[in-house]
Amino acid sequence: MSSELEPQSAQSKIDSLQELNSKLLAEILSLERKMLRFEELEKKNKTDTSNLIAENAELRDRVTKLEQKQTQGDSVYVLEDSILHV
Repeated sequence: MSSELEPQSAQSKIDSLQELNSKLLAEILSLERKMLRFEELEKKNKTDTSNLIAENAELRDRVTKLEQKQTQGDSVYVLEDSILHV
């Protein structure tokens, strides 16, 4: 048994390796596209998160102002009620 491959066997091995190489290159390209899409989505997610955090802060401020107005209104109502019943 010789350690050297027969010419036909060597060509078959080369063809097989070239086919495998082509498949791996196609898989790499596919993974690179997926990675780019993932990066795009990650960037969009960060932007959306920042926007939602800002919107949340704005809504909290509005709620606080409304609660303060309600408390002031309640105080005025209690004061008016106590004046009317004196």
